Amino acid sequence: MKRSALLVCVCLLFTAIGLPEAMAQGTARKASVTILPFPARDVPPSDMDHILATMAQQVRSLYRVRVLSGRAVGRSVWGTLGSGLEEAAMRFTSKVDEGKRAYQSLKVSKTIKAMKEAQRQEEFCGPEIRDTTALTDLHLYAGLALLAIGDKAKAAEEFRQAIAQNNELSLSTKRFPPDVIKVFNQTKRRVLNGKPTMVTLVSKPPGATVYIDGQTRGTTPIHATPLYAGRHFIRFQLEGYSPWTINLPDGAPPSEIKALMVPLWAGDPPEDILAAGISDEQMDESVLSSMRLLAGFFQADALVLVSVSRENQDYHLGVRLYVVRPEVVSRARLFNLGSNLGGFDRKIKGVASTFKALKRVSGKAYVAGHTVGDNNEGRKDYLPDPNGGKDDPVGVTTTGTKWYKSWWFWTIVGVSVAGTATGLALWMLQPEERWTLVVQPHL
Repeated sequence: MKRSALLVCVCLLFTAIGLPEAMAQGTARKASVTILPFPARDVPPSDMDHILATMAQQVRSLYRVRVLSGRAVGRSVWGTLGSGLEEAAMRFTSKVDEGKRAYQSLKVSKTIKAMKEAQRQEEFCGPEIRDTTALTDLHLYAGLALLAIGDKAKAAEEFRQAIAQNNELSLSTKRFPPDVIKVFNQTKRRVLNGKPTMVTLVSKPPGATVYIDGQTRGTTPIHATPLYAGRHFIRFQLEGYSPWTINLPDGAPPSEIKALMVPLWAGDPPEDILAAGISDEQMDESVLSSMRLLAGFFQADALVLVSVSRENQDYHLGVRLYVVRPEVVSRARLFNLGSNLGGFDRKIKGVASTFKALKRVSGKAYVAGHTVGDNNEGRKDYLPDPNGGKDDPVGVTTTGTKWYKSWWFWTIVGVSVAGTATGLALWMLQPEERWTLVVQPHL
């Protein structure tokens, strides 16, 4: 009985010493990095998605951090500022109307020209269009014009796309001749005889309204929505959050689409960061203040500013790293990714490997509830780059971790306690008469 009581005491002692640190570790979180894309007018959304996803994957892999990325992150901060989305949507609608009028006036070549321009705009603004008719009319009238010049195969492809977006579409026998009706109906039968993909759409948080090809499909979570093979435009909309959009390429859609909704930035877009984030050699204190606010908003330990542009067929990637503690601002760098989308992954990995200051935050654990990126107005700890921007980014050092919170201190404590507990346990397993400590009951 005495032996059992002493064993319990030892366990309680070990628990009392180790529990506070164990609790702190249990509530810790990984360091977090937010990749913030700048608005891009001339970059197709599908290409931007690929670049941002690859960047996030490489940063996560190289530095073992949590990463928040995607076009929705940029839109949460900038809105549609500088994106050209509104202009593209207006041109899209205008060109579709122009093409329809031209076809009705029997100006076939003008119809084809207008619809080609509309398709270029659709690539940029498809998820912004909340009018199914405009999207399907684009491909319907493009198909009608192509059929009029005898290109039956291309006409059938346009009809297929229109039916994939709106499988209830039909042609009136009073408005169109029998040969047109025949080609259209043959294409529709082929599409509808194919098995659609049953798509599940979910968002975090739930309750987002989902638009598919301009048509409302309900609020998340949505299960078993049939989508036929073809190009589709998906939009998740939730009050207080940035719109989450995706352009699905031609082909079978995925069986599940998950949207992580990003809260909207409160206030006006921080245009000072747009102006100086990539272009200026150094950031002044006003820009740094905005960076601190952004880091706090995203609860991020570091921000990666990303600017993507296209010149002719080549893509250019500008990046800059901002780390919160110790405050570090890297030199802005420009990389030529080339024109081959398939070769971007290797080059973006090389770009991510230049974020050396992330080694200072990777693998670190911060106690839950710690506010990252406080509004440190008036801080003057941004220093010029002593290395001329060659390898290591600009930074400042801060006071080290207190001794009683250091890993080496708790390692020594753990080893000492474990050794003591083991020795005491072995000692207590001896016959009772050999114990040197005898607890006498109070008489």
